[in-house]
Amino acid sequence: MIVSEKHLQKFKVVEMKKSTSLVCLFSILLMCMVAFDGTGADANATAPDTDATPSEANATPTAGSTGGATPGDEATGTPEELVWVLYGGGYVLVALTFLYLGKLLFDLVTPFKLDTQLTEKDNPAMGVVLTGYLLAIITVICGVLTSGGEGSEGVEAAQLTFTAFATGLGPIVCYTFGGMVILLLSGFINDKLILHQFSNTHEVAERNNCAVAVIIAAGFIGSGLIIAGTVQGSLDWISALVGFAAGQLLLVLFALVYQRATSYDDQEELHQRQNLACGLAFAGNLLAYSLLLMKGLTMSGGELESVQDRIWHFAYYAISGAIALPCLRVINDKLFLPGVNLADEIAEDRNINAGLLEAGLAVAMSAILVVCL
Repeated sequence: MIVSEKHLQKFKVVEMKKSTSLVCLFSILLMCMVAFDGTGADANATAPDTDATPSEANATPTAGSTGGATPGDEATGTPEELVWVLYGGGYVLVALTFLYLGKLLFDLVTPFKLDTQLTEKDNPAMGVVLTGYLLAIITVICGVLTSGGEGSEGVEAAQLTFTAFATGLGPIVCYTFGGMVILLLSGFINDKLILHQFSNTHEVAERNNCAVAVIIAAGFIGSGLIIAGTVQGSLDWISALVGFAAGQLLLVLFALVYQRATSYDDQEELHQRQNLACGLAFAGNLLAYSLLLMKGLTMSGGELESVQDRIWHFAYYAISGAIALPCLRVINDKLFLPGVNLADEIAEDRNINAGLLEAGLAVAMSAILVVCL
């Protein structure tokens, strides 16, 4: 009974720390918003009157008047650079808040205690998975921030007020939170369809399997890239969900075809031998194809008006990537490892260098294809 009370007390302390940290983040965010409002008001108050006549503009200010100060005049108002720093700092705090919420949400839906895995058990596989999930959240946030067309370009410092910040924050909160939930759903899909011969959770939490962990992390980041692409290219929530479903389906199909194409049994290498080289190679190819899917889903404002054009745009990158990546893999094998069989290095020797090389070259070739196709 005493042990139970100790565990209960420890649980309460942990939850109190979580709640306190979250309140602190939101408090800092609120204070930054207030600062934006004040700086915007100062900028508006000190802006010159553009309707004044030349004689009025050149007139000597009387006692008590503010004169012709500009938003960047340090003597009478907040420097414009400081306004932009505060404005950008607000979005940094938003990102930190969502990262913390993402960690709490991840801890909530998993059957294990996340902090126990990370600190008490020192499980490196869990750290890899969590890092992949957090990077995926940042990828979604970046996609949302860059999906607003003109964004903040051309906006005067005088317009950076609390109202402007709060107005732009609404869609970011909605799409990012939705993306966090969809990321967890994609993790469940990848668990059941990509690595379907064993439990990913058991491999990571109980066996500390880093080979499986890097693939789970790559799956999260890949899904984050797909979500970022759908947010940038979608017209509404429905089109965003359809785009994500199509991208996630093709990512799963690519993973299944990749396992068929390799001369070794990926599932056996990952599960029984915990082959990290195999996991790195697999993860790199997932990321490479995800980049192409993101490019196919991303539409630059108004470039493709009809639904048919958008479908062809997506299919072009999806099909081209599915054909080009395996061909480039064979070429890279002969070019960078002459006289050596890449599959043997990965499967038989469990050569991490070979796995890293395949992963890095796959992502590099994908980046070139994104730019050139």
